[in-house]
Amino acid sequence: MATIHYKFPHIEQLRNILVALKHEYQNPVQTTDGWVFDETLPLPTIMFEGTVKLHGSNCAIVINSDGTIYAQSRETILTPQSDYKGFAKFVADINPNELYDMLPFELREEAHQRNVPLIIYGEWCGQGIQGGVGISQLPKMFVIFAMKIGEKWCDPYEFCKITLPSKNIRNVYEAPGLDNAIKIDFNNISEDLLSELGKLTEDIEKECPFAKLFGISGIGEGIVWRSLMEKNREGDPWLFKTKGEKHKNVKETKVVQLNPDVAASNAEVVSSVLTEQRLSQGIEKLGEMGLEVSKKNTPAFLKWIQDDIRRENRDLIEALKLNEIEALKLNEVAENALFRDIQKQAREWFFKQPGV
Repeated sequence: MATIHYKFPHIEQLRNILVALKHEYQNPVQTTDGWVFDETLPLPTIMFEGTVKLHGSNCAIVINSDGTIYAQSRETILTPQSDYKGFAKFVADINPNELYDMLPFELREEAHQRNVPLIIYGEWCGQGIQGGVGISQLPKMFVIFAMKIGEKWCDPYEFCKITLPSKNIRNVYEAPGLDNAIKIDFNNISEDLLSELGKLTEDIEKECPFAKLFGISGIGEGIVWRSLMEKNREGDPWLFKTKGEKHKNVKETKVVQLNPDVAASNAEVVSSVLTEQRLSQGIEKLGEMGLEVSKKNTPAFLKWIQDDIRRENRDLIEALKLNEIEALKLNEVAENALFRDIQKQAREWFFKQPGV
C-alpha cells in the first residue's frame, strides 16, 4: 500500500480554542474591523482530560491493512535512509508481529474490516531527542498518546493500556497524577479555573510524573488537555496545551490566560514571541522535515517561525497598539513591518547556530 502522511493536529492554547468555538457556534461575520459574533448563542461546556506533555518530538507508527509498517515525524514520512533522530530505524527494528499483537483485538479487527490503517501517535523522547527535562535522562522511547483507525479517533480507554516495554514502547497514561477531568464552560471561564490550570501545570514543570515513573527526578514541560466527547467540525478532539514558564513560546504574565498581554510597539511583540524556546523549536522542525541545519535552509527555518507565530499569536499581533489612539486592528503595512523585524532577528539567531 502507499505510504501516506497522517498529520497530527496542532495543539493550541486555551484562548485559541475559545476563538475557534465562537467561530463554530456563534455565526461569525467578517467585517472591516474584524470578526463579529452573535454572543446570544451559547458556547458548549466541554470535559477535558489532562495528560503529561512530554518534551520530545511528535512521531507516529502507521500500520497498513496489508501488514506493512512505516514511521513518520510530524512533518514527513521517515525511512532508515532519511531518518529523524533514529525513529525510523527504531520502528524498522521491531518485529511487525510483536507490534501488531500488542494492539487490542477489537482495534485490529475494525481496521481490517474497514481496510484502513492504524495510526499510533506518540512522543519520540529520551536521551538525544530533547534536553533539559526529566525524560531526557531516560533511554530513547516511543510514548503513545493518541490513536486513529483511518480517520476515526480512538477514545483513550481503547489505547491507554497499549505498551510494549521490551521494545521501549510506553504509554502516556502510565504516568500518575492527572486522574481528574476538568469541565470548562466556555461561556464563563473563571479566574479560578485559569489558576487551577496554572497550578497543575506548574506542578508538572517542577517534577515530571512520567520521568518519576522510572525513578528519575526532573522538570516536565506541561499538560495536554483533550476533550473527552466533543469534536470539532473536522472530527478531531479539541486539544489545548498549558506549558510551564521554561517551555512557553511566548513571554506572558500568567501560565494560562484568555487574552494576550497587549504590547505597545513592534519591539515588544518581537521580544514576546521570539523566545529562545520557539527559536530552538524551529531548529527541531528542520530535523523533522528532513532538513539539515545549514545556511541553505534559512528560508525554511524563517518560514516555520513566521507561520508558527501567525498561527499561535494572531490575537497578540492584532492587539498591537498602532499609536496612542488606535488599538483595533493591525493594518497590512504595519504587519509586514513587524514580520520583517521578526525575520531579521530570527535570521541573526539562526546564523549563530552550529553548522550554519
